[in-house]
Amino acid sequence: METETMEAGRKRERLMETAKSGRKRAGKKKASNAVSFFMQLTVDSAKMVEEGRLKRAVARRNEENSGVAPIVPEALTEQERAALLQEEMAREKILSRERSLQMHAERLREKEERPRAPPGPNQEDESEQDYNKYRQIWDMKWSKQYGSFEDTTSIPAMCFTDNPMPHFTVHQTTMQIFSVKVTEITGGLQWPLDVFGMIAMRDDLDHNRNIIFNRSRDNCQTLTQQGQHLVLTGPARAVVHEGHPSVYFEAILKV
Repeated sequence: METETMEAGRKRERLMETAKSGRKRAGKKKASNAVSFFMQLTVDSAKMVEEGRLKRAVARRNEENSGVAPIVPEALTEQERAALLQEEMAREKILSRERSLQMHAERLREKEERPRAPPGPNQEDESEQDYNKYRQIWDMKWSKQYGSFEDTTSIPAMCFTDNPMPHFTVHQTTMQIFSVKVTEITGGLQWPLDVFGMIAMRDDLDHNRNIIFNRSRDNCQTLTQQGQHLVLTGPARAVVHEGHPSVYFEAILKV
């Protein structure tokens, strides 16, 4: 009787182990199926986006060249297809950038049209607090990778000189600085002003200073009411601007 009981117990253990192993295999299979499903969904979505982009590119090209035989997507070679896709991606990027600039200009115009209150006694203290807070955030996010907050960019001005770029790459949008003007003075200041200090820009390439104005007290620039523009010495390279707010201006000016 005892032997039969032990045998029955071992049989139950084997059945339980078999069932447990089956559940594990089923779980792995379900997880694998889920991953495969989402991967396929991602691939299908990318293909749909690419096909839509190609259709727009072909339609635009046919409209621009109505006097010649229309382009048929199915007759395109891989190289022609890739070239059209790259051209359309670059065009979409330019249009998106133009819309962003237009919206930003509208916001600035609305801000300028609002009546401005006279500066309060604590305005300078608030600006100093904002700057210190920005510096703390910068140190926390970027110091390990990009060094000190005061470091200048080590990326030189450069141009793509290798073989033709792959079809999935596009030119980055950059910001061009034409001038910096002191448009208003407050706090009892009067023209002329002997200005010194630094103005720098930071972008997402390395988050370091890209200096556009830098003068010491012994080499200050005199600004008058007729000449309010600073003499710029930079930037050292193009400032990449891929969206808001990807470019930061840092101004430390004294008189």
